Amino acid sequence: MNAWIVKLGNKLVGIITLVISLTVVAIVLFWQYQQSSSNYKQYQTVSQKQIAEMIYQSVSTRVQAINKQVAYIANLPELATLVLSKDTVLIEDKQREIANMFASVHKVCLLDVEIDNVSSDGCIGISFATLNSLREAKTNGGAAVVMMQVESEGAHLLFAQQIVDVQSKIVGVLVVALKPDTVRNILGDSFGASGYVELQQGKSGTALLASKGNIKWKKGQAIFSEKLPESYWQISYWSQPQGLIGFQWMLCGIALGIILIMGFLREGWQTYLLKRDTKILNQQLKDAEIGELKMAYPLVFTSMNDLANNIQALGLMYFQAITKKGATAESLLEKMDNAEQSNDLVRLDSNIDDEPDSL
Repeated sequence: MNAWIVKLGNKLVGIITLVISLTVVAIVLFWQYQQSSSNYKQYQTVSQKQIAEMIYQSVSTRVQAINKQVAYIANLPELATLVLSKDTVLIEDKQREIANMFASVHKVCLLDVEIDNVSSDGCIGISFATLNSLREAKTNGGAAVVMMQVESEGAHLLFAQQIVDVQSKIVGVLVVALKPDTVRNILGDSFGASGYVELQQGKSGTALLASKGNIKWKKGQAIFSEKLPESYWQISYWSQPQGLIGFQWMLCGIALGIILIMGFLREGWQTYLLKRDTKILNQQLKDAEIGELKMAYPLVFTSMNDLANNIQALGLMYFQAITKKGATAESLLEKMDNAEQSNDLVRLDSNIDDEPDSL
């Protein structure tokens, strides 16, 4: 038991024990961090994809709502009658009436089915892209939503639906062109709260129509990219980079707490060992007084070994002197007590010399 205590009290052993303990703690904390980081990343990936899907569904619903509204108006029986009548005044009145049904209207046009050429005249300028949408509406019933003249003053959002008569014959096309701010309003401000989202146009998303969030978060490949139905658009989403900052601080706090606790424990242990060594030295002094010194008095603190050795040497000298002169420990102690009472300084060698040989 004493040997074990001595080993634990050794400074080098204490340092090695502390280093090993801290290494084990560091390994455990690092493993815990890796596990938590992996779980957190998986949670973040799933969570961010869910957010992106919610954004996608919201934008898709808004676009389809406008498309359905245009299709509903195009199917009104009176529109076919107006287009066939070719009455310019009535057609213009109806166009203004329809325009009031939409916010941020750029143009509303009731076009005759025979219009099939590029032109800058008429209700709306017809470019090759616009002509393609008109033909698509005549063929499929409706055209995919597209932004025309992107990044120009004449930019507009084009919706086109065919107009049919009672015999289901195509007689014209209803064109509703909305201002660009309609596209920006499709993306809500909250969409960029935890990531960066873009509304893009084109097969490869070459044209940026609107965005929300911090563009600095646009790094690498988007975690979500999906084409919107009934349009030439797609939604791309990049998540906000997030780490386990709070968890890292927590681990650092735990590690620091463990270090402090181990420091306090070591300090307490050192105090205990110091008291033990002091008790042993006191016992050694008592043993020297009565002439019953042991062969060794093991101490934890090596710095006290010199003191223990000196006590041991003085005790042996004291015992040898007593043996040589024939004095007894009781007689010497009695003389020392008498000397203290008379305030005289008594030397150990004089005490021994004064003792009669007959004792």
